[in-house]
Amino acid sequence: MSNKIWILAGIAAAILVLTILYFLYAIFAFIASFITAYGAFTVYLIAIISVVRYIIRSLVFPGSNIFIRKAVEYNIRENMTRIILNTVGNLKYTLEETCTNEKLDDNNAIDLKESISDIRKMIETIVSNNERQRNLKTLSSDQEEFQQKLEAMKKDISSVRLLKQGKTMTNVSIWDAEESPLENLIGCSYSDNLRTKIGTLDSFCCDLSIKMGIENSSFNSQGLKRECSVIQKFRRSFYVYWSNQSYGHLDQVRTDLEMTYKGQQEFISTPDGAKLDTMWVKSELNEGDVTSPAVLVCNPNGVFYENLGLFDDTFFKFFLSNGFNVFLWNYRGYGRSTGSISPDKFCEDADYLVQHLVNIKGVTRLLVHGTSLGGALACHLSNNPNVEAIFADRTFSSLDSVIRDDFGPILRFVYNLFTLGKWKLKVARKFLMSDKYKIIAADPQDTMIPDLASLKNGVARVSLSQVLRKNHNVKPGFFFDVCTIMTKEETDTFFSILKEVFTLNLKKANEEYNKAKSKTKETLKKDDEEKNSSIELNYLGDEGIDDDNGLFDNSGTNFTAYSETFLDKTAGNMSYERSKKNEIFEHFSKDYCEKAKDEIDLANKRVNKNIENSLEKCLFKYYMPEDSSSIEALLNKIKRLLCKVDSSGVTFHHIFQERERNQYKMFKQFLLNIEIWGSYCNLPLENHGIYNIRNARRMSEFQITDIIEALNQLIKETKAQHFPIQKLLLEKTGVLCYFLVKVAKHIQSKLDDESANLLGGRDDDPQSENDSLVSKGNTKATFEDDESVSFLDISKVNDENIGMFFPIRCGHNGCFNHMEMELYRSHLKQVFEHLRNEE
Repeated sequence: MSNKIWILAGIAAAILVLTILYFLYAIFAFIASFITAYGAFTVYLIAIISVVRYIIRSLVFPGSNIFIRKAVEYNIRENMTRIILNTVGNLKYTLEETCTNEKLDDNNAIDLKESISDIRKMIETIVSNNERQRNLKTLSSDQEEFQQKLEAMKKDISSVRLLKQGKTMTNVSIWDAEESPLENLIGCSYSDNLRTKIGTLDSFCCDLSIKMGIENSSFNSQGLKRECSVIQKFRRSFYVYWSNQSYGHLDQVRTDLEMTYKGQQEFISTPDGAKLDTMWVKSELNEGDVTSPAVLVCNPNGVFYENLGLFDDTFFKFFLSNGFNVFLWNYRGYGRSTGSISPDKFCEDADYLVQHLVNIKGVTRLLVHGTSLGGALACHLSNNPNVEAIFADRTFSSLDSVIRDDFGPILRFVYNLFTLGKWKLKVARKFLMSDKYKIIAADPQDTMIPDLASLKNGVARVSLSQVLRKNHNVKPGFFFDVCTIMTKEETDTFFSILKEVFTLNLKKANEEYNKAKSKTKETLKKDDEEKNSSIELNYLGDEGIDDDNGLFDNSGTNFTAYSETFLDKTAGNMSYERSKKNEIFEHFSKDYCEKAKDEIDLANKRVNKNIENSLEKCLFKYYMPEDSSSIEALLNKIKRLLCKVDSSGVTFHHIFQERERNQYKMFKQFLLNIEIWGSYCNLPLENHGIYNIRNARRMSEFQITDIIEALNQLIKETKAQHFPIQKLLLEKTGVLCYFLVKVAKHIQSKLDDESANLLGGRDDDPQSENDSLVSKGNTKATFEDDESVSFLDISKVNDENIGMFFPIRCGHNGCFNHMEMELYRSHLKQVFEHLRNEE
């Protein structure tokens, strides 16, 4: 949507709110003259609460707001206008180019046939759709007027003739050029009225662009250019946004979708009396096959099913081309659907539609595909016995968690207060309770749903309670105070050192140095003496590993390049030298244990760190401009290596790009996700391209091990340099390696346990059953996060029902690229056998 429309919508919304408040005050004053002031104030307060609830509803569920609907229609109308302008413009350009020659040659004739074919197809589609709307009594006067203009243009163009002198005189309208053989067109010339008709096309496009408020200078010739006042421009913009019904409105787009894909419109009445607007579209591949699978598509928030077949058609066409029948619907309060809006009602409607598909449509195999808000409904339906698989695409763990991580806890409190805590729509619990085939896709850089509030992270947080349930030494408490890999004190220290490394500011140090130039010679001399003093640091021995893994390149993290070396190294149960790895692990565990304890003690006591323990203070104390290049080179190498490990698509770089108040939570989530989901950077496509969770966890161990090896080599290579800041930076790096070793060992231990369970068949372990019985007595949970669950509810959580995950890079409203679509298809192959025959 253009900025002009946003500004216009904002002004209109502000005026509407002020007007409502004014009228409420007037009503309050009027009531106060009949009843007591207290009674009038109570009525006024109730009215204010109702207005606030309406505003919250409009913001949380924008598809129910008439302004958002008009905005969606405007976007569709603008896109369709540009398509029409381009189609007519192509014909105009073709005629101008071909009329420069006396006769049509091969290329001219082909271009003319293609241009005429495009414009004929466009007009025939519009006319047939209008006829369908006329039968449904939804055709507007604007559409009638536009159709008349199209037909007038068609009549003018049809009067242009193609002439060729030969044995028999060729005399055909250019409108029929598409149907004429190419050899009959070659050598033809245009009739004399061509120039006039080109002007007709120019005039049509000019009038259309002006009426629709679209600037298109290529059609506005000097004689047709129209100037208008600011008021006229505002009136025209308001008309285009609010009142124009020529095409692009939902009735027209719905009819276009129905005619193009032979869909069946239907209103379905729910038990509470609401009417849901739906459309059933059969795949052409399934003619006569009653057992074909179907997909229930749950729309993103603020999107109507009507425009899925036009511009948001990535998945719609994907399903049809892969043999799925598609069922589309608008949530209650969206589009033509009626009923009061609430998340619980959405879930009830979704369940009712599944029953409709089974009982009325005869669907026996059902996939539920949901994006954003639709993903939450898909997770709800994952526990429906008639659903075989679900896909939750870029969705949230709960509605109020999105508000918390986007706007802060205060607005979250206001949201829950005015919605009485009933609009949370918790999703992660429902997802984990299902034993169906479940897929999650998420973009860590999603600007609409913060990564902390994503379903991926919510599922990981809920699954943590299973660990807490089994560990009777850990009492349930706030989620962000619990980590299964290391203690809270170790985690805090790990985070603080990482933050020092990633936020070290050389530019600020240079500014401080320039300020110090004004000091006296005595002060400078004293500073030089301090700078030349050395700080004794402990290093590893001379043993090391050559950098043969290419970890010092400048390419950065590439999430779409799949490393073949992973397959080689995992083929023999990680056949790289475990002895060498264990030797390095042992070095860091022993040599840096005391330094790690010192860092932990300082962090716990919250004392001011002295020069030997603060990178920033050391940098400001000993910084010299001539050292900056070597310091920056070392710092960049360390950062680049640390960013080679990812946790469900998130790197340390992503964490420290977040708001500062979220960085610690992101880091704790990083540690949790690396254990639950694993690493996906450089993970190869395995067995039809599926991201396997166990392989992802193996990849996380592989990544961390390579980073530790490379950092070990870097520490030894830089040992000969004597700058204090570099020495301290290497010491901090060694402590980071100490913590990374703990992470790698924990992951390796978990992988070994998983292998033992698979080989030993310990599913019937009586201890597990006993744990489940013990958990029944404790159904309380006090997690700070919204996914607090009773231990009883998730007692069956394991790797089999945690679901599948793959990271994407298209934002919230973008389209999957080809590789991501193939990943999705490869997952569906595991459930729907008919996809296996199509490659």
